[in-house]
Amino acid sequence: MSKQFFAIFFLMLLTIHVSAGSFYPVELTKLIESSDNIVEAQVQKKTCFIANHFIYTDVELTLIRNLKGQSSGSIHLIIEGGTVDSLAIVSSAEAKLIEGEIAIFILEQVGSNYQLTAHAQSVFRLDIAQQMYSNPYFHLHEKEISELLTTQSKPSSPKSNITENLNPTGNPLVLSISPLNITAGTESILTILGTGFGSAQTGKVFFANPDDAGSTYVSALPSKIQTWTDTKITIAVPSQAGSGNVWVQQNGVISKSSQKIEVAYSRSNAEINNYQFPIVLVNQKSTGGYLLSINQSFQERDSALNNFNNALQNWRCKTGVNFTVSDSTTLNTRANDNISIVRFANNGELKQGVLGITYSYYSSCSNGYWYLTEFDMNFLDTNIWNYDSSIVSNKKFDFESVVLHELGHAHQLSHAINTANIMHYSIGLGSNKRMIDNDSYACAQLIINDSKKNGRCGPAAHQIISSEYCNDISFAYYNFENPICYPNPSDELFNISFNMPSTSTGSIELFDVMGQHTRMLVQENFMAGKNLYTFPMAQYNLHTGVYLLKITALNKSFLKKIIYLKK
Repeated sequence: MSKQFFAIFFLMLLTIHVSAGSFYPVELTKLIESSDNIVEAQVQKKTCFIANHFIYTDVELTLIRNLKGQSSGSIHLIIEGGTVDSLAIVSSAEAKLIEGEIAIFILEQVGSNYQLTAHAQSVFRLDIAQQMYSNPYFHLHEKEISELLTTQSKPSSPKSNITENLNPTGNPLVLSISPLNITAGTESILTILGTGFGSAQTGKVFFANPDDAGSTYVSALPSKIQTWTDTKITIAVPSQAGSGNVWVQQNGVISKSSQKIEVAYSRSNAEINNYQFPIVLVNQKSTGGYLLSINQSFQERDSALNNFNNALQNWRCKTGVNFTVSDSTTLNTRANDNISIVRFANNGELKQGVLGITYSYYSSCSNGYWYLTEFDMNFLDTNIWNYDSSIVSNKKFDFESVVLHELGHAHQLSHAINTANIMHYSIGLGSNKRMIDNDSYACAQLIINDSKKNGRCGPAAHQIISSEYCNDISFAYYNFENPICYPNPSDELFNISFNMPSTSTGSIELFDVMGQHTRMLVQENFMAGKNLYTFPMAQYNLHTGVYLLKITALNKSFLKKIIYLKK
């Protein structure tokens, strides 16, 4: 390949953004063997579409060369997530691709389209300075790729006219950056001093990529540039920026800073039409926050459920985030359905190398204001989880640590490069991180404080959980108009919980599906605050079926549907 091609290749690849979830490394030979096609290709066009209550992106790739399999012309890669009008979905594990970029893609064929075999690990980017290709775990020279792959076209050695820290007239040279301690996705301003920066219209600024611990770089959007002169650049540090060097590119030349920034944390932003907007939490369910429905198969695994509850209590008691476990559910898919589900993924649903994924669903009601409407969590269904609170075996992944990380994504934290941070993109066998570190807490608290602000469009402001109730994960600020009933369906006990603004006489009655009165369950004073009642259904001599609970208080009545499965 020509020098010019690899120069373009490098510059394009620097703009790849990858959002990783809880990853573990996949053996490279296994990744290659399980693929149908491996291609070097350029992203030509992205088209987002809605199907089955979800948003996907159709990425049109123009083939440059085949490295495995036979392809020609254009192929279509389907990835999860995207933006359609005022709705957006982000997967914490899917690769985020930019139009015009070039990369090596490891693919599996599904019908006439393609998918990545292992999400972010299936995308290799070229670091021309070090003459190697990188994914989040592996760094390969062209020769090593040639030895691993069945190559249909003989690759050339990667060469480029790009050099670093050389400063002929008109070429960039970074002399200093400040401040060295900063945060990302928060509009914090970094100042870059030097010479030869030229014009902002043709220049770029790059940061270390936290989604692979800085193995590659991410390009800041032009909208993040505040000012740009020949000797000074000021830039708002983008959401996907990690600790490390900073690069300025101009006239085909890259200059790397000798200093490194330390990014304490990164706040998630929605990227819409080349602009980034911070995400806030809201009062989505008239309970102050978000209700989480636990899939029945997940709920039946006591050890997994206990680990999840521990991690959820940790976040609730640390930041007051209003994530509350509600009724169980038979629903077993991620979808934009206004229901936040926690479950083990179906067989084959998660790609290789992924322990957990959080899907965040966003909405906007005005320009620049985006909020979280719901989130779904999927965890790998595997026998290599550690559920014990003791020391983790070096052959196990710690489930509670992964849950804590994914709940951080739901809290709208992005990845950090610091391995001590719970938001580091990867976790190893035998390790555990079950406590929220100070940097992650600071980021989460910033989001909470922003989310508590009133006077915005859309749902009401997020209402934090007080320390009095944070360990009770079934408690939120339920009013009796919107009670929680769990588990539902149930074959034995039903619990019903609601919150009263004041003490009032009240009742709970049971009706069958035809509206016939079956039993008076409760008739007494409901106390101000939380009320919880448990009903042993087997004692009522009921048949399997659908029933209605009627809750009456404050001169109002409301119905709650339950499903009783008689043993």
